Amino acid sequence: MRNFVFAGACALAFSYASAAFADGKKHPEDHAPIGVMGDHLHKEGEWMVGYHYQHSRTSGYRNGSNKVSNASVMSAYGEAATEMTMGMHMLEIMYGISDDLTLMVMPQYMVMDMTHQSSHGSGHIHDHTTKGLGDTQVTGLYSIYDQEHADNQHKIHLNMGVSLPTGSIDKTFVNHHDHVYPLPYQMQFGSGTFDPIIGATYNGAAHHWSWGAQTLNMVRLGKNDNGYRLGNKYTATTWIARTITDFASLSFRLDGEAWDDVSGRDARLPLTTIAGANPNELAGERVMANIGLNLLGDETLSDQRLSAEFGLPIYQRYSGPQPNMDYRMSLAWQWAF
Repeated sequence: MRNFVFAGACALAFSYASAAFADGKKHPEDHAPIGVMGDHLHKEGEWMVGYHYQHSRTSGYRNGSNKVSNASVMSAYGEAATEMTMGMHMLEIMYGISDDLTLMVMPQYMVMDMTHQSSHGSGHIHDHTTKGLGDTQVTGLYSIYDQEHADNQHKIHLNMGVSLPTGSIDKTFVNHHDHVYPLPYQMQFGSGTFDPIIGATYNGAAHHWSWGAQTLNMVRLGKNDNGYRLGNKYTATTWIARTITDFASLSFRLDGEAWDDVSGRDARLPLTTIAGANPNELAGERVMANIGLNLLGDETLSDQRLSAEFGLPIYQRYSGPQPNMDYRMSLAWQWAF
């Protein structure tokens, strides 16, 4: 599935390489949809700062590719997070060290609102909110191919970096017996380990069109202070965008991701306390279809962009009961100077 998603992404991206481009001006479709991180480089000495907000919602559970009832999940676990929203605030800082090398730093702040339901006490329901810093990504973008013609352009760069363990792995919840336990692995805000990021990005453009493909993969190393290691994460995406006015473009993007089970376990979290506590039931795959809007500022705001993207799942498959994704959306502002 993972190789299939990325192969399809590359095939779709390159299939659009025949239209016409180039007038030397900035275009609203010059950047990838806002859900794609590290899609472009900057010239030597150029800065870019941006703010991203990503919001996602899950409700109910899925096991394998099928939805399962909350009752069936709670027959095996004492509690389940039957509804959950995640808000992620990201600061994006990019600097062109040279024309071929750009450094990107992305610190994050996360807010998670959950509704927990208990299998005891007539299905006791209570709300829970957790907030704090997430892990920080530091990535270098290095150009390995850059070809521009009068009618099209093609660019490829590597995305190489590391995710720093600035997010907490000690977030807790209080169950129906007023006992305090760690939240499950995938609900923690960090990994607790230094995780290499390895990937590559292709961008193409022609008159009024742009397209591309990217793969980013996070490799988990060692074990954290709580005795476990999150599973490796693999992503692949492809997109196409079309200018509709001098200042606006629309995009469509397919986004595939897959992740492995957790290695080891947090001994403070009994296996049947809450859904997601079993480290051997946490692998999964998901494909999202996204539509986006990219706005480019006028002459006085020509280096600023506003972007939005909204995505719905078209495929989900998990190795055990995991929250069912409802939707995901992103909003962002970027300024280059």
